[in-house]
Order: sequence, then structure tokens, then C-alpha cells
Amino acid sequence: MFEIPVESLETPALTKAQLADMLFEQIGLNKRESKDMIDAFFEVISQRLIAGEDVKLAGSATSRSASRRRGRDATRALAS
Repeated sequence: MFEIPVESLETPALTKAQLADMLFEQIGLNKRESKDMIDAFFEVISQRLIAGEDVKLAGSATSRSASRRRGRDATRALAS
């Protein structure tokens, strides 16, 4: 399993550069391959979200496209 170093509590985000470094250090890809793999990964995720598809990363939350229509609130419909 990968260890994710967090440099400080002020910046708990994991950056693309940190992900590429993890691939370089723990898997042995060269730095260029690591960067290209991370860029390709985020490009695929971005394109799926733009297309309105859901993206689920196992063990984390599901991301949805912001343009998706929200469901109707049934409790409000009853109150009318």
C-alpha cells in the first residue's frame, strides 16, 4: 500500500506532482512516464465528467458532473 506524505496540516491536498513522485519511487517508472500516466488519468476523469458520466474511485466518494439535473424534492411537492 502507498504511504501518502502530508507535508503540513495547512496543505493536506495530494498534488499531481506528489502522485507522479510516488509512481517514480514506489513502482519504478521514470519521472516522465510517471507524469504522463498521472496526466492521462486525470484527462480520462475530466472527459468522463464533462460527458455527464459519474466517476467512482473505489474507496472514495463518487464525483458527478455539475451539469446533471438535480432530483425533485418530494417533501416540497407534498407541502404545496
